[in-house]
Amino acid sequence: MNLKKQFGYPAKRGPLSAGFTLIELLVVVLIIGILSSVALPQYTKAVEKSRAAEAMVFLRHLKDMGTMYMLEHGNNVGIVTFSDLGVDIPSGYSLSGPATEETVCNKYWCFMTNATHWGDDATTTPDSPMARRYKNGDPDGELFYSLEYISQNSEDRADKGQLICTDDQAKWCSMFGTTSGNPIK
Repeated sequence: MNLKKQFGYPAKRGPLSAGFTLIELLVVVLIIGILSSVALPQYTKAVEKSRAAEAMVFLRHLKDMGTMYMLEHGNNVGIVTFSDLGVDIPSGYSLSGPATEETVCNKYWCFMTNATHWGDDATTTPDSPMARRYKNGDPDGELFYSLEYISQNSEDRADKGQLICTDDQAKWCSMFGTTSGNPIK
């Protein structure tokens, strides 16, 4: 008895039928599409987290330099610029915004030493800088969220000396495991 006939092996194919069928190709494309639709949001979230981590490093540096500045000059200081703090602007950043000596931006973030020039009613001190994440890096555009250090000298705040996340849409702060207006752990 012939084993090929008994177990239903296909007959030999000719040279023209050596490739994939259309159905096989469609299934592969469908699987790739499903995998990419699942992976793309996770990739976007990971990229945003890395940008936020980079901003937190620079923001912590600004806070430390501001604390040293206040130890040297006292608590009653006026508007403080990046050059006053002795902060080297990282590559890719440029001084910009309404008050160019107090604001530095790159494609994704704007850091400021004085929020009053940005129309905020909260004043910042050298030891409480602020970082804002704008859509498309445009300070006049849509604000995604902001990171802000609360000064140790704030008398009416329970979260003194902590980094907080603020977000009007209440979705970006979840990257840090917190909600809008609460400290980042």
